[in-house]
Amino acid sequence: MKKDHGQGMDERFLSAYESHADSVYRFGLLKLSDKDAALDLVQDVFMRYWDVLRKDARATHERAFLFTIARNLVIDRYRAKRTVSLDRLREEDGFEPPETGLPDPERAAEGKRAFGLIGRLPDAYREALILRYVEGFEPRDIAALLGESADAVTVRLHRGIKKLRELMHERNTHG
Repeated sequence: MKKDHGQGMDERFLSAYESHADSVYRFGLLKLSDKDAALDLVQDVFMRYWDVLRKDARATHERAFLFTIARNLVIDRYRAKRTVSLDRLREEDGFEPPETGLPDPERAAEGKRAFGLIGRLPDAYREALILRYVEGFEPRDIAALLGESADAVTVRLHRGIKKLRELMHERNTHG
């Protein structure tokens, strides 16, 4: 694809921002457990995306590309400085994820319980489940983002769900 400077590039950038900024923010919030850091992540992701558009407008699979940038920036931040976990943020600041608008209160409560327990899963399961069920990525897109096979991601999702169900059953059984 040839370079696309000017109005088309501006429109593409603004469209990407409007379509994906909230998802990148939620991803950042879940990974960094800090609202300001998540906002900084959104800014950094879109600054890098703008640079890519300016240099060479070949960014395909825009959503996956933006999340690859976000994931790499999160990894860089963790390498530079460890941050507070989501569980700790909940304990200290009373953080609760936004309501999903589900019509069934039981289903909403079950979802909240699952979301509360997701922090107890191993990182690989947690990341795959968040990308699949919070951000709506398909397994093949998660595989591309993580540099793994779709089969490996599908197995990870299956095992992550199984483990999450075990944790939910354990919590229901023990109170």
